[in-house]
Amino acid sequence: MTEPALQILDVPWMGPSLNKIYAGVHWAERQSWADTGHAAVWAAANQAKIKPVDKPVHLTFTPHIKGRRYDTTNYSLSIKIIEDALVRKGILKSDAPKHVTGITINAPVKTKGFSHMIVEIRCLI
Repeated sequence: MTEPALQILDVPWMGPSLNKIYAGVHWAERQSWADTGHAAVWAAANQAKIKPVDKPVHLTFTPHIKGRRYDTTNYSLSIKIIEDALVRKGILKSDAPKHVTGITINAPVKTKGFSHMIVEIRCLI
């Protein structure tokens, strides 16, 4: 299988700040975030015609935020949900270190539109 060297996915969803988890959240609310995030990733991946990848990848995440921007690591919950959705959708073989060799979280970018996450899937081999 020949994968594109770089695929870009624009996910029209942003989960809550990681700080919200520290406050204590019921499991059902966390599950709802995951379900909503997975659905957004699947729809965006279908629209962008993202192809499955068998090779190791590096993922880069850039949050585009309407409203207050948080510190960069506060978007890690959204990133984990998006990464899990890419695995469930079959785009990534797994999120194990031999398949996802690393991630980069860019500082959030202010946007006038809706909050969303740009995901770059870069094949390494």
